[in-house]
Order: sequence, then C-alpha cells, then structure tokens
Amino acid sequence: MHDSLARYPPPRCHPDTRKKVLKVITDWIEDSYPRQRIVWLNGPAGAGKSAIAQTIDEHYKDSRVAASFFFLRNTPDRGVANRLFTTLAWQLGASIPETLPHIELALKAERLLHTKSIDIQFDYLIVEVFKKLLHDNPGLRPEKSLVIIDGVDECATERDQKFFLTLIADALARTKIPLRFLICSRPESHIKETFNMENMKDITRTVVLDEKFAPSDDIQRYLEDELFRIFLERNISSLPSNADIRHLVFKASGQFIYASTVMKFIDDDDCNPREQLDIILKLRPVHSSSPYAQLDQLYIQILSQQPDIKLLRDIFILIIALGDPGFKFICRRLRISGEELRRKLRKMHSLLQISDEDIITYHRSLHDFFQDKKRAGIYHIHPMRVALVRLPERTRPFRRDLGGALVLWATLCLYLTRIVMAPLFVIPRLCWGLFRRNVGSCIGATFCFPFPDFMDPQGNLAIPSYDE
Repeated sequence: MHDSLARYPPPRCHPDTRKKVLKVITDWIEDSYPRQRIVWLNGPAGAGKSAIAQTIDEHYKDSRVAASFFFLRNTPDRGVANRLFTTLAWQLGASIPETLPHIELALKAERLLHTKSIDIQFDYLIVEVFKKLLHDNPGLRPEKSLVIIDGVDECATERDQKFFLTLIADALARTKIPLRFLICSRPESHIKETFNMENMKDITRTVVLDEKFAPSDDIQRYLEDELFRIFLERNISSLPSNADIRHLVFKASGQFIYASTVMKFIDDDDCNPREQLDIILKLRPVHSSSPYAQLDQLYIQILSQQPDIKLLRDIFILIIALGDPGFKFICRRLRISGEELRRKLRKMHSLLQISDEDIITYHRSLHDFFQDKKRAGIYHIHPMRVALVRLPERTRPFRRDLGGALVLWATLCLYLTRIVMAPLFVIPRLCWGLFRRNVGSCIGATFCFPFPDFMDPQGNLAIPSYDE
C-alpha cells in the first residue's frame, strides 16, 4: 500500500515536476468511460515510475484509488504474487463497502484461500465478487475504481508476472468489472510480450517515460530546488552556478535516480556540500554506450569512500539476497558490532537508508549494478554467493515439513560442488593475477569462492536465517 510503514519514506515526485506525464494519467483517471481500462507506465530503471505511482496514489487516495500494491524484489510479503490479490481484496472491501460481504463469504467458503494458486484467489476474491454485485446492481459504478500495481518486474517469477497480468486482462475483456488498472514496470521483454497479446492491446494504453516528457527539464528544477535548500540550510553563500546545474542535468541523462543520488551525496551531514558537489563535477567524463555509464561512475565514486571492499560486498549480498535482512541480523552475520558497522557505513548514506532496525537501498538499480560484472568491476557480486545466502529462506517451507536434515544435506552438496570447482576458477585466476602482477585479479579470485564467509568461528556451516 502507498502508506505502508515498509515503504517509508516512499518515493514521490518533486513539486512542479512530471507535470506532463501526470496529466496524461490523471486525464485517464478522470475519464468516466475510458476506452482503455489499463494504463501501462513503463520506463528504464531510475526513470521515476514508483515516484509517479506514489504521487497518483496519494493524490487520489480519498477519491479514486480503490487499492494498490507495490512489489519489492526478494521480500517474503511484497516480492511474490500470492500476496497480490489477497491484499487488493482486503483494500477493496474498505474502499467499496458493497464488496465486503461477498469477500467475507468467499473467505468462509474457502478457508484456505490464501494457500491457493493466484488464479483461484483472483477468481474468488475479485471476479466472482463483482459478478454477484453486478447481478444485484447492474449499474454499479463505484467512485473508487482505480487499482495501482507498481514494480511488476520485481515480482518473482517471470512466469507469475505474465500470469497475473493475463488474469487481469482476461477478466476486464470478458466481464464488466468496474475497475481500471495503472500498472508500472520496466519494459522487460516478457512483459512487453504480454502487453502485446491481442486481448491486452485493445484495453491497454502504453505510456513510455521517454524524452517526449522532457525529463531533463524536471531534473533541472529538482536540482535547483534541492541545491538551494541544502546550501541555505548549511549557510553556504556560494550557490552552484547555472553551468554546474546544467552539467549535472547532462550527466543525469534523464535518470531521476542519478539526480536523487547526487543530492543525497551532497547533503551528507558529515561533509561540506560545496566540496561534495565539486567531487561530482570533477568526475572524469565517461565514454561509453551504456545508458547507465554516468550512474555507474557515481556509484563507484561513493563506494570508493569505504576501502573495505569485502565488507561492502558482504553487506550488499545480504541485502540483495534477503531484501530487508535487518540491522541486527547483518551485525550477527558479519560478526561486527552495531557501532562499528555504522562507522564503516558513514559515507554510504547516499546509497543506503540506515536505521536501528534496517539497512536498505534507496533504489533497486543499485542491485542491478552490483550483479553486472561489466558495470561493477571490483564490486561485482557473484550470483552463487547471492544464491547460497538466499537458499535457507527459499527452503523454509520444506524445512517445516521435512526437517533440517535434508536442507543441510543439500547445502553441504553445494559447498562440496564449490570445492570441486574451485581449482577450475580460483587457481587459474590467482596464477594469472600473479603473472600479470595484478593485485585486483588476485583479490577477485578469492571473492569467487569465499568459504570462510559462510562458516561460523568454529568452522561449522552457518545457514543465515531471520530466526537467528
């Protein structure tokens, strides 16, 4: 939901920005009889999709929004499809009171509905509910009819993403359910294919966050306002020049995530904003065809402020694998005190939101960066390390039924596989690094198969879990 504590503080559009795209969406929302009942808002990572969805949700929360769901990758409640329709139904019961008795009857008729497949949940809680309502009241047109689903590409798995999108489209095409859907995602190929299906084309309007919405103008306004605020609050008289702001707008390349990360970096309480701005302005130009070249350079600049690369990688492995592992869990897992961890991460506040309970990233594009070897370089996180940390959480339901022995055996088999594979990967890379006198290559070889990181101080297998 838009006001969930798990999303605090949520991303939202800066005042007087994104006016063009917001008008397109608000005109569709306020159209009593829209030809298309789905708007698919898509754009690359960092384009501002979630901020737009949040802004729409907050603006219409008391008038048009019936329900919303914001996916978050690798989390047990917001990263899977089997929570989608149950959560939407709970909100629909509050937003459209006429649906509540029918939803309650559905839950009484099928008490294990929350354990059923998502097509059964959708049929019981939404399709059948509105069928019965429309049978009793054919002219039903609830004031609150907008459903917002953000971050479709962050739902596991791709199959489930396509499945629930198809369920929604089929229901809208063959029934008169009085709902409309704002769906936001990256333009991943499988999602594109789904929206290009015949039954989707007729009922979907596609809105692409590209240059026609002039993102650079909005980024410039955001930078001007935020830099003025920061320099005014810190009593710094020499404001950034127009040339400085234009340079930052150029480097952003239409990506709001670049601009917001720069502002967090400049607004670091432990640093002088003028000096922080100068660091960004003096970064060498990047000659690359990658659309994320400037963003990657910014990430590397921020990460380089902490020389303990291994610690950074270990922290981000836990965050990427588990979503929100918790501050205390990370301390236990890495065998480091809370005070020491805070000290180590003092320069990371532009990338991480750190509290007494949590350490989470501000944006998912950072996860993509770490898992792409070409982009991250020495900060690259091997997928095997993420998989090994994630394994206990993925096998939790089986552990409850089968006990820990089978899971432990499977995990040990993975480690034995790594030991067998180590000579094939680690030794040649170490030899090559020594031959080329390349220290980075030698260090990288040890990162490929970091056995000690997954053992406790006595050398026993340590399976990370939220229950520790």
